[in-house]
Amino acid sequence: MIPAPLDAALHGFMASHILFTAHALGVFAALDRAPATAAALAGPVGADPQALDRLLTACASLGLLKRDGDHFALPADLHPYLGAGPLSVDGWLTHLRDNTSRAFRGLTQRVREGAKAPAGSPFDAIFADPEATAGFAQSMWDIGYPAAVHLVGELDLSGHLVDVGGASGAFAIAAAEKASKLTATVFDLEPMRAPALAQIAAHGLTDRVDFQTGDFFHDAWPAADIYVLGYILSDWSDDQGTKLLRTAADALPKGGRLLILERLLDEDRAGPWQTTRMDIAMLLETHGRHRSATEYADWLRSVGLTDIHVHRSPQGKHLIGGWKR
Repeated sequence: MIPAPLDAALHGFMASHILFTAHALGVFAALDRAPATAAALAGPVGADPQALDRLLTACASLGLLKRDGDHFALPADLHPYLGAGPLSVDGWLTHLRDNTSRAFRGLTQRVREGAKAPAGSPFDAIFADPEATAGFAQSMWDIGYPAAVHLVGELDLSGHLVDVGGASGAFAIAAAEKASKLTATVFDLEPMRAPALAQIAAHGLTDRVDFQTGDFFHDAWPAADIYVLGYILSDWSDDQGTKLLRTAADALPKGGRLLILERLLDEDRAGPWQTTRMDIAMLLETHGRHRSATEYADWLRSVGLTDIHVHRSPQGKHLIGGWKR
């Protein structure tokens, strides 16, 4: 028998495409409402009944669905993620299916040639397409908000927070929900305005959280007591990242803080898989890379920040912070 790690690597693409196809057809959305047979689902999702039954059977064998006779349902432990709700991964799944999985077809060439940053911003193509923009904003919410809720619970937050490149505002919103006297600004490009304002309104925070349009490389940052760079540094080159850290350090008042939110490599760089797989995605899709907590701590110290602290989240998004003294 093929050892489990090799078997998973050999056939993992099959599992991904089974998941992607079920999602694209709307299977999970349909089963979110009620269990159903393949025959009953075929019409609503626009599929051949026999082929759909085979797809659903494969999903059940992967643990993505639960089978009871001819009926399929969302498992209780996956329902919050595959169904509608605050933990849904719908946006993130769409982004992986429509963007990241396609980029991986070029991995062999990229490894041969080395890291070559895409021309312009890696987000130009996304922001040129309204549907892709909406999907990206939702994906950033999906992977950002649950971790942010956990992380803000470990922080003492006060004053004004600016979520730099904050997309749909996951961290700013979670922080404002935790700290009733905190105010916050989501600072990002204009395409993120509508998604961010929609989330701010949905969470009842229009009186304390706003949106300001700007390019964090070229425009002045809004004044803040706390700057947040969430999933930003891993998108850009070392030089570009240093520029952002220096901008934050220079703009902070004494006693101010900079918070970095990122996936982290283990100190021995042997994993974890949740980070190394996304590091390959960064190689393909962006200018950046992932780092260890020590690397981020040293980076913060290089721009004059001190009292470095690290907080970890079970969601895979961790926090490294530093103070300006």
